[in-house]
Amino acid sequence: MDKIRELGLKGAEKMAKVFGKKKVVVVGDGRVGSSAVFALFQQSWINEVGVIDVVLPGHKDENGEWVKGFNAMHNVEGDALDMNDGASFLNGNGRVEGCDYSICDDADAVVITSGAPQKPGQTRLELLGANASIVAGVCKQLKSHLNDHCVVIVVSNPCDVLAWVAYKTLGIDSKRVIGSGCVLDSSRLKQEIGDDLGIDYRSVNATIIGEHGDSEVAAYSASHSTKTYLLLHLFTQLIDSTIMETQ
Repeated sequence: MDKIRELGLKGAEKMAKVFGKKKVVVVGDGRVGSSAVFALFQQSWINEVGVIDVVLPGHKDENGEWVKGFNAMHNVEGDALDMNDGASFLNGNGRVEGCDYSICDDADAVVITSGAPQKPGQTRLELLGANASIVAGVCKQLKSHLNDHCVVIVVSNPCDVLAWVAYKTLGIDSKRVIGSGCVLDSSRLKQEIGDDLGIDYRSVNATIIGEHGDSEVAAYSASHSTKTYLLLHLFTQLIDSTIMETQ
């Protein structure tokens, strides 16, 4: 465990030397966004993490009723202070700053996590109606602050479709807009295979392909550990499990 951690730290240090320190801005300070900020804050190759959240001015609805505004930046500023206060306990040497979209002017990457959360029984595609307008609104505010090299990463669900929404709204090269896709799903698959076979999941190579949603596919035939292909093991366990259920 210590050796793996040591290798990871050396890799991060090498990355910082080759590419220099980077600045990343996270849009959306909910559960996913704040976790992303904390993870980035601990990386030695990150120099600064910016955080932006929703600011909605008060307005009248279609019936003329006043709708109270909402400013989530107060929470962002509190989170940034908490993380900076604990910086001495971490390996990174960056800073967290809550700000408006102007903080993106010199950012190397922007991570969009804004959107409504998935409810029990709800598919990711069912979030499209609400979250498409949210991501489009974020991108409209972001557009004038993007530099020529900044990469935009869309994590909001359904991320595959919303990456396309971001690309169309921003009007930049498609190579600079990336959806998080099945990265998390692939990590879950590695964990499940490791648990099922009693091996360290970090030694498992396995991938989920397709849409990040109900139609995704586990590429079991290409899954393997450090030296052993796992397909035979998985089928053996499946057969054993089926036999046990029919007894």
